Amino acid sequence: MRIGLFVLAAGRGAGGPETYEVELVRALSRVDPDNTYRVYCTSPAAVEALGVEAPNMTCHILRPRSRWISVLLSLPLALVRDRIDLFHATYTPPPVALRPYVFTHHDNSPFDHPEYYNRIVLARLRPLIRIGLAKARRIVCSSEFTRQQTAQKFAIPLDRMTTIHLGVDERYRPVDRAAARRLLSECYGIDAPYFFYVGKLQRSKNINRLLEAYALVNARLTNCPPLVLAGKRTEANSEIDVTIARCGLSGRVHELGYVGDKDLPALYSSARALVFPSLYEGFGLPVIEAMACGTPVVTSAVCSLPEVVGNDALLVNPFSVEAIAEAMLRLATDDKLVARLVSGGLERARGFTWTENARRTLEIYRLAHRRHKPECRA
Repeated sequence: MRIGLFVLAAGRGAGGPETYEVELVRALSRVDPDNTYRVYCTSPAAVEALGVEAPNMTCHILRPRSRWISVLLSLPLALVRDRIDLFHATYTPPPVALRPYVFTHHDNSPFDHPEYYNRIVLARLRPLIRIGLAKARRIVCSSEFTRQQTAQKFAIPLDRMTTIHLGVDERYRPVDRAAARRLLSECYGIDAPYFFYVGKLQRSKNINRLLEAYALVNARLTNCPPLVLAGKRTEANSEIDVTIARCGLSGRVHELGYVGDKDLPALYSSARALVFPSLYEGFGLPVIEAMACGTPVVTSAVCSLPEVVGNDALLVNPFSVEAIAEAMLRLATDDKLVARLVSGGLERARGFTWTENARRTLEIYRLAHRRHKPECRA
């Protein structure tokens, strides 16, 4: 087959969707030497982020630089010109597609929680997702939670959708604590241990309740570890600053901004615990990355997160500040519990690999290429 991959998040610091695109492309280059791949990108930064060198895989930057024009016109024409048999839209499909395709549907938050999105972004995103769900030959979901929810919401037969969990890159593994602490002290000015959060600092991630919970822990615990936040702010507001001031946490919360993949294993490994009380996730990569680094996890008992962590993390009601605080206190004081979660988390993380993700995605390509487009009521 001549397979096209349309990546939209790569090179944009887009969190989970970017990680998915980068790791999928790299894994496909390793596991599939037989098919020919053409990767369609929207910027040179995407090509750099992918960093793939394989004889059967080439990158093509769409022109002009305006994504509205290049995705609407240049991409469909390129698919025809390059004689693509099947293409994979890894985030959103183009409005018009001249070739059959597979679509990855990450989650339904644009429909269930529009308050998490900029209105202009939402106006573009929703119609494209609907197009993908209606017209793709096969739909890949990153969690069973998303698959079941999508089937109900859009009346899509379950046999058109396949759950393929995301993976954990091999660089996520326990880092020597002494070396990690030297790196963190020199580069970020922080000392271990600490409570850790990584991800965008936005409403859906429940940052204000996390801060309020940490304030309770700080008040109850002598020599309380600091709280370290890694991630960029995505909303032009001062809610985080207001909450820090209101809770008296000045000097106790360290905000690192965006942190690249290179330093994340050390940050995970040196943390007392990852605290990830997100309100909505289609998968939740940070929890499984932390587990792979031997870090115990506190996360939400909602959406996809219980599916990902199983019995190897502390699950809490993300709407309860007290519940989040109680879990943090337990991990700060109970070494036996920490040891159990570390052991279980390491074992569970071994079941999430990008190689397996790529192999199963390749199976979907073969199915989609063989079958005629099914009827869909979406």
